Amino acid sequence: MTGVDHKRCPIEIREKVSFTHINIDAAYAKLKQDNTIQEAVILSTCNRSEIYAVVDNVEKGKDYLKSFYSAFFNVNYQEIEDYIEVRLRDNVVRHIFEVACGFQSLVLGEDQILGQVKDSYNTALKNEATGKFLNRLFIDSITSAKKIKTMTGISENQISVSSIGVKLIDQKLNGISGKSALVIGLGEMSRIAVQNMLDRQIGKIFVTNRTRRKVTDFAKEFSGIIEIDFKDRYEVMGDVDIIVSCTSAPHFIVTKEIFSQYYRNQPICILDLAIPRDVEPDIQEMPGVELYRIDDLEKIAQENIEKRLSAKEKGEKILNHDIRKYINWVEEAKLIDIIVSIQNNSQEIMSKELQELRKKLDGIDEKQMQIIEKAFYSFAKSFTHQPMVKLKEFVKESPKYDNSDILEIEEDK
Repeated sequence: MTGVDHKRCPIEIREKVSFTHINIDAAYAKLKQDNTIQEAVILSTCNRSEIYAVVDNVEKGKDYLKSFYSAFFNVNYQEIEDYIEVRLRDNVVRHIFEVACGFQSLVLGEDQILGQVKDSYNTALKNEATGKFLNRLFIDSITSAKKIKTMTGISENQISVSSIGVKLIDQKLNGISGKSALVIGLGEMSRIAVQNMLDRQIGKIFVTNRTRRKVTDFAKEFSGIIEIDFKDRYEVMGDVDIIVSCTSAPHFIVTKEIFSQYYRNQPICILDLAIPRDVEPDIQEMPGVELYRIDDLEKIAQENIEKRLSAKEKGEKILNHDIRKYINWVEEAKLIDIIVSIQNNSQEIMSKELQELRKKLDGIDEKQMQIIEKAFYSFAKSFTHQPMVKLKEFVKESPKYDNSDILEIEEDK
């Protein structure tokens, strides 16, 4: 495997070597043209751009894949050389298993990566780029990730304060489907909050910001968003169920005095994600107002991070079991290929020798020839029998994991 990821490579470089739906088919076509590459899967997300491959020669394959990024994307190799990561054999197996279950993600245990791994594998299938080894590798890593998420619950606890805040409001209001919200300030935390609310089928979202252009750009990113001027924010507050505020203002942008003029004494949840605070704290004294501040949410986020780390420890037991299982399968598959190759080779040799013998024994009757053929094949079978037995014994004696570590996980739940 060769590639770049968020741990070592800055986004400016990752952008230059990113596979997209526009260029992915061309990338597969180019990879398949090289005789060194026997199988390939390309995994490309905002955080990584990686090529997994089965090659006939490790050194040639490694050099080709490293240079592929430069050639395909028309990027100077010296510009990306220091960022390209190379993994071989068992390290590749462990890496894709960890990627699929979210252990390598920026946010530990995040869900999105599993879907991206599935999509990448399906694209490789569509391009007829995979084979026996990568098919099994990706199917097993996806299956293992699903098992880890189900058995450990690693993705269940939100660790983004925006996501936690929306979840708390959703619980407080018995669901936000069909309700309305006002979002003030349009940075990354607000973006996460909006996406979370949309995922929960909220009815309407009003957005505002001091910079009008930012409001327009934000509205383009999310369909159905309603733009309002910053000066009109209080007028909307009386009609919404939720307020999310996250600006960089040095003073309160939602004061109790003005808010009370528009508030209609109906239940409303306010999520203040700003530092310094956007919402005057005294607002929470008003009947029906529920105010969530960033300090409260960060405590929950830290607790959830600890829960995810604990879940990761349990998940690693499952991961190690499944990785070992795949590696054992690879070793068995290679030995089976050797056995089949020996058998086929011996058959070819015997057939060739018998043809030569027929020419030399001109005039021999068919019955005698059949006796000779039978003796030849019996000799060949006995000649290859002992090596076959030794190979099969080697497979059986290879270290294998039992299920005791998996059972421990189930008992801990």
